[in-house]
Amino acid sequence: MKTNDSNYFLKPSDFFLTRKPMIIKTVLGSCVAITMFCKRTETAAVCHAMLPSCEEDNACRNGICRDGICQQRYKYVKCVIPEMIRRFNRLNIDALELEVKLFGGADMFNSVLSSRTVYHVGTRNIIMARQIISKYELLVKNLDVGGAQGRKIFFNTQTGEVWLKRLYREDIQACVEQAQAV
Repeated sequence: MKTNDSNYFLKPSDFFLTRKPMIIKTVLGSCVAITMFCKRTETAAVCHAMLPSCEEDNACRNGICRDGICQQRYKYVKCVIPEMIRRFNRLNIDALELEVKLFGGADMFNSVLSSRTVYHVGTRNIIMARQIISKYELLVKNLDVGGAQGRKIFFNTQTGEVWLKRLYREDIQACVEQAQAV
C-alpha cells in the first residue's frame, strides 16, 4: 500500500475506511471493488476483494476464522461486505444511509477446473457481491461490472464520486508495476 496525505493505492485483499478527503486508486481485473459512502458524515470505505468466498466450506474450523471473524475477510466478497457494514455501524452510520457502488469482475483470467468446467472468477465475484448487497437490503447507485476489460478506479472519499478508466491486459500490468515502484 502506497499512501500520502491525499492519495492511497488499494491493493488486492485490502480495505480502507476514512473520513479524510482522499483519492483512493485501485486496478481491477477479475477482482471487485465495492465503495460505500455516507454523505451525512462524509465517511467513505472501499474494498478490493479477490474471490467470492472461501473455497473450503469448513474454513472457520481450519483456522481461517477466529471468534466467528474471517482472518482473511478482505480477500473474500462474502466476508468483506458485512465487515464494511459493521465498521459503519460502529460509527453510528446505518446501512440505509450508504451510497454503494460496484466495479470490476472482468472475466480476464478464466482457468479450467476440469475438462468441462471453466471457473469464471469475475462473474462469480459479481454474483456474490450482488447477493450480499441484496441480503443487507442495500441499493447500488452505480455499477460497472463484467466484460473482458480491466478497470482503474479513482474514488473521491469526500464526495463518493468514482471515476473509471477501462484497461486492456497490458495496461493492468503497467499500472501494477507503477504502483509497486512508487
